Amino acid sequence: ALRHLGDLEFAGWDLFPDDAYESAVHAEVLSDKHLALVRDELKAIRPMKAAFYPEWVKRLSGTHVKTAASKAHMVQQLREDVRRAKQERNAQAAVAVWCGSSR
Repeated sequence: ALRHLGDLEFAGWDLFPDDAYESAVHAEVLSDKHLALVRDELKAIRPMKAAFYPEWVKRLSGTHVKTAASKAHMVQQLREDVRRAKQERNAQAAVAVWCGSSR
């Protein structure tokens, strides 16, 4: 069933600790005029630490990243993040969307 926009909760991971508003401003994904309309909502979204392997992304140096003994352990941390986010937000379901960094 489709959900109403007001029923949706947003969470995510990022290599940088900036809130979603600061990230959007930096990435220039929308004009300042449009970002101002959702500023408060975006400011409330703080990222979880990201899974990051710098050997695959040479032009980025993440400062807000997870550490793990293996990739399997990293996946387990990500799964725990999803479970925790769902529980904290009392969500019944989750949808994951991967967006590559533009930094």
